[in-house]
Amino acid sequence: MSNITIEERTTLRDYILLQYMEQMVRNSLADIEHSKNILKRLYLMAGNAVLEWIKQDQYRMRRELKQSNIKILGTSRLILLSTIILIAGGILSVLE
Repeated sequence: MSNITIEERTTLRDYILLQYMEQMVRNSLADIEHSKNILKRLYLMAGNAVLEWIKQDQYRMRRELKQSNIKILGTSRLILLSTIILIAGGILSVLE
């Protein structure tokens, strides 16, 4: 198994976090869509702009990881794997 650099590890971490951020923005957009707020249209425009930035970052990071020969699993498996790692890390830190 090859060693992963700090930069690659950071890119992978950020890519995983972007998956969560994307879901949070999508959920917020769905909530706003059903609201009766006066600024609803403005909030939707801003939320969609943020969503577009997230997608651009994800695309850029996927390219960087691919150039480093790091393969990305499907989104749902990636989120599940990162959740397991976070839980395991928490358990290990408690045991230390």
